[in-house]
Formats: sequence, C-alpha cells, structure tokens
Amino acid sequence: MKKSVFLVVLLVLVLAPLSFGGTLTGCVATGSVPDGSGGLLSTGNCNFYQDPGVYPYDLTPIINAAGPLYTAENYFAAGYVVFTSDINEVNTEVGSDQAAWLDVLYFPADQLPDSGGFDGSDEAILLWGASMPSVSTVNNYTVPNPNAVGQTFIYDPTGVATITGDINVTVYDFPSPPVPEPSTFLMMAGAGLAFLAVRRRRRA
Repeated sequence: MKKSVFLVVLLVLVLAPLSFGGTLTGCVATGSVPDGSGGLLSTGNCNFYQDPGVYPYDLTPIINAAGPLYTAENYFAAGYVVFTSDINEVNTEVGSDQAAWLDVLYFPADQLPDSGGFDGSDEAILLWGASMPSVSTVNNYTVPNPNAVGQTFIYDPTGVATITGDINVTVYDFPSPPVPEPSTFLMMAGAGLAFLAVRRRRRA
C-alpha cells in the first residue's frame, strides 16, 4: 500500500510541471473616461510579451469597454511602434539602426477611420527576431488616411517599456513566465496531502 501511494505522489510531481501553460500577454479594461467632447475613452492596461501563438491579439474587448456607442473612437491608431536602444532614432523619429530594435508593436490599419481622423486597428501584433519588419517598411509605412500615426520610436534600453495613456501598453523584450493552469494548483495540493499521508503512516 505504501508503494502505491508513493507512486501516485511521484506521478503527480512529475506531471505537475506539464500543467503550466497560458501567457501573461493580454489586455484588461478598467473603465472609461470622458473624451472632452461628449464621448468616452476606454481605459485599461495591456501587456505584450514575445509569446508565439497569441498574435494577432484581439483588442476588441478593451475597445468596447466604453460601450458600443463609443467603439469608433476607441480603435487603436494604426502604425508601428518601434522599441529601440538607439536614442538617435528616438530623437529623429526615423528608423536607421535595426540592430538596435528590441521589438516592434504593429497595429494593422484594418478598420475605417474613426471619429478622430485616425485609421483604426482592432488588433496588435508584436514582432521580434526574424519576424521584425525592415527599416524601409517601417519608415515608409502609409495608410489611406493622412492623419494616421505611421511610426513611433520608443527608447527602451532595459527590455521593458510602458507607453502611458488612457490604455497603458507595456512591451516586454522576452517571453512571459510560465503561468500555472488552475488544475496545477489542485495537483500540487493533492501531492502535498498524499505526502503528508505517507509521512503519517510511517510515523504510525
């Protein structure tokens, strides 16, 4: 009997790490604030990690956080946001040193222009490594609306950068740490109880 309990504990402990999954990449809406002209702007926080398989990331839930009447003005402005460790690119707002690029956050212009005159996007795509766009692609980015953002360069020597606004966007130059599934906690708890049972039997 002791051997079978021990084997169950061992199996649980071996399989527990396999239950780690998920990602910290995502957006959480926190509400809305007046836009100054009778409308509402969604508020919230977005975290983007180098996690393959989650992009393009659907921004619709946070866009709709202010309500369906204000969806049009809450699309993200289309364009590229380049996170670079070259301060010269930030000062000139021109890409020239792709080797210094850490990540590129891309908002495709896939929506009609919103009420603010910007081409809107309802998804985000984080690009890094081999998927990084070329310097010419970023510098020559255009969309039909002349008021589109185009491209922005953010100085990021640390690998973590936050763009503060109504929706705070943080980009990490590394994958998100493993996130345990809820079942993992149950498995670990079960393993702990079984281990205690074995110890009690040994003492008995």
